[in-house]
Amino acid sequence: MNAKNLPLKFTFVALLVAICLYALYAEGLQYGIDLQGGHSLIFEIRTPKAELDALNADLARQKELLPKAVTDEQKQAIQGKIKADEGEIARHKESLGGEQNLAEQMIEILKERIDPQGLANLEWRPVGANRIEVRMPAARAETRQRQDVYDRAIRDLAESNVTRAERRNYLDSASEQRQKVLARFTEPQKKAMVEVGEAYDKLAAADKALKAAQAAGNEQAITSAQAALDTAMATSREKELAEADTAIRISHVEGIVRNYRTTEEEEGLSEQEKKDLRVQFDKDVEALKAAHPGRVKLIDNVVEAYKAWSAVRHSLSDPGDLERRIARAGVLEFRIVAGDVGEPISREQRGEYVELLKNEGPDEARRRGLPLAWFPIRSSDRKGYGGMITAEYAGKWYMLRATRTATR
Repeated sequence: MNAKNLPLKFTFVALLVAICLYALYAEGLQYGIDLQGGHSLIFEIRTPKAELDALNADLARQKELLPKAVTDEQKQAIQGKIKADEGEIARHKESLGGEQNLAEQMIEILKERIDPQGLANLEWRPVGANRIEVRMPAARAETRQRQDVYDRAIRDLAESNVTRAERRNYLDSASEQRQKVLARFTEPQKKAMVEVGEAYDKLAAADKALKAAQAAGNEQAITSAQAALDTAMATSREKELAEADTAIRISHVEGIVRNYRTTEEEEGLSEQEKKDLRVQFDKDVEALKAAHPGRVKLIDNVVEAYKAWSAVRHSLSDPGDLERRIARAGVLEFRIVAGDVGEPISREQRGEYVELLKNEGPDEARRRGLPLAWFPIRSSDRKGYGGMITAEYAGKWYMLRATRTATR
């Protein structure tokens, strides 16, 4: 052995060992399915092979019928059918050209879509030509415990919203009883509910006045009462919408916290991508707190619980969740793009969608049921999307497409 710089080499090796031991102490071992137990799921890839078999059978049948044809018209009809079958068979064979490696190809696609960083501790292997086995270890007890804490924090936040039953109870209560109903709400919620109650009472009074005028048969009074009722209805609707805005949408909160990344999850990202994610996450959390000042503590509980869960949640804990992810990733959809080359959209509409993405995230358009929504794209492909509408959110790029799928 070359003794040159030997102390330095031993020091370097010792440092590596110390780092490894610290990592094991801090994070613990990530056990696989053989040591920890878990789940094994088999997925079948649907291909046009069944259709190809049916076409071959029909082609053989037509060839048997051709010599038996009596008239030229019958022969032409059978020959036309043979030609059509041969064309369809050729098309199907072309689409099945890569079926020999279809399972391997699908595994690579699913890995990229479901676990691009390889942190979920999933094992993938092909089973025959068109089946895939996915093995996932059971979640560690600590992972389940931290997920339970996060789930409870989310439930607590959701339960802080005014329910329909509470709203109805408040409106149906006498004036002196309404304050008791409001006791558990934050100040913004109380203010909004009081205004809803006042508008509701005015609406009831206006409706009563109109019925009295109609009973009296006074046309002038009826016209005046109807106008007052219309105004009361508009005001009541306005106050109801304002009260609805005090509710925290849990789907929006979950979308915000999903942008949080641990140091391990940031591996492979550029420094700019890391910065964009952190800035967007902090910005969204602060905006949520500003919109709901009475529930800052509950929001903090959700954020901290999610961060604690993120530190140990690298493996999926629910096979049902894995099934849903694979089902979504494995469906091939064709959507019309928005922009100069697809779905027409005005400059004003484009600005509204971009602003919605900026302020509410990529899922909000679909939640509202809008005709267009944002779908993720690879930033490396963005230059090839000329004439299409793309925008950035939290370091990721999205394209504006129709929410309906195109027919083929």
